[in-house]
Amino acid sequence: MPPKRFNVSHEAMEGASAEFQAMQGEDMQGHGTPLIHFYTVDILTHDSPISIQKMWICTVSGEEFKAWRLGHHFMESDENVRIESQAIKSFYIQAPYNKEPDPIATIHVQYNGKVKVIHLLSLWARLKLALGLS
Repeated sequence: MPPKRFNVSHEAMEGASAEFQAMQGEDMQGHGTPLIHFYTVDILTHDSPISIQKMWICTVSGEEFKAWRLGHHFMESDENVRIESQAIKSFYIQAPYNKEPDPIATIHVQYNGKVKVIHLLSLWARLKLALGLS
C-alpha cells in the first residue's frame, strides 16, 4: 500500500451562522446571502507536494458546500491550490449566514484527478441513514 500523500483534519465552527447573523443584525436582511465559514478543514502533506482542484463537504441530507481558501475562492474550475511537502493549509467551508447546515457526513478532496472521501460518520451510521432508520 503506497504511503499517504496527505492527512485531513477538521473542526466544526458550531453556531457560526447564528453568531454572524446576530453581529450583522438588520443590515444583512435582503442583501443577498453573504457566506461565512462554519467548518475548517486542514490538509497536511507528507513527502510530496499536492495540487488540490476542489474541496467540498456533504451533509447527511445530501447538500454540498464548497471550500474557499484563506481569503481566495476557488474561482475557476482549473485553479489548483498547491501545498508544498510537509506543509499545512487551511480551507473554510461556507454556508449562507441564515442557514445552519445539517451534520456533515463526508469531506471530499479532489487532487491529481482523484477524489479522496473522508467519512465523518461510522459505517453503521451511514448504513442507518441509507436505509432511513435514523
